[in-house]
Amino acid sequence: MKELSTINQRITALLQKNCEPELSEYKTYYKDLGGKYLRPLILLTVAKNLNPSNTKNTKDVLHAATAIELFHQMSLIHDDIIDRSPKRRNKKTAYTRYGENKAIVFGDLLFSIATEELSLCQNKNVRKEISKAISAVCKGQLLQMKLRNRSCVTEKEYFLIVSLKTAPLFSAAAASGAFISGNKNVSMARKFGNNLGIAFQIIDDIEDITGDSRTTGK
Repeated sequence: MKELSTINQRITALLQKNCEPELSEYKTYYKDLGGKYLRPLILLTVAKNLNPSNTKNTKDVLHAATAIELFHQMSLIHDDIIDRSPKRRNKKTAYTRYGENKAIVFGDLLFSIATEELSLCQNKNVRKEISKAISAVCKGQLLQMKLRNRSCVTEKEYFLIVSLKTAPLFSAAAASGAFISGNKNVSMARKFGNNLGIAFQIIDDIEDITGDSRTTGK
């Protein structure tokens, strides 16, 4: 999908703009890390399929999809710090490469870039949707930290964490695509994204337990 390439180029340009020559190592780290771009893909797919003829809001799609990917990458950096994760996608995490303090601030920088990018989206419903998702992700992380030392987590608690920490960005991506398309089925799109996010996290957790680290990259 050519739009994903455009989003990648946008992120590269934003990092180029915000990372002074002295900070070029962080720009290189982001580029080397790569990513699946699942959340932008969901936003793009929903927007296209709900209104294939809509070509008026392409800038909103670009800004929203770019912001949501940057927010996601920021959350991964902070997540790796909390979990003391040495690797992600078979590469050193920012935490391992730069140390805790620098990784925290790099994550904060991505957050600030994402916030500015989201502000460029003209659709206020999209801005609100993604902002609420970020808040939910933080709550999910706090809940997971609270339950971390428990020997047993109930199924209800597990799904509460997943519904707060992982599903919201998927849900927001789908809902944002619906808002931008002008389609009225926003709640249906939001539910689709939510269920997809939960399924994604279940598979990811199973791989953490049963997968080969050479394959999973963790």
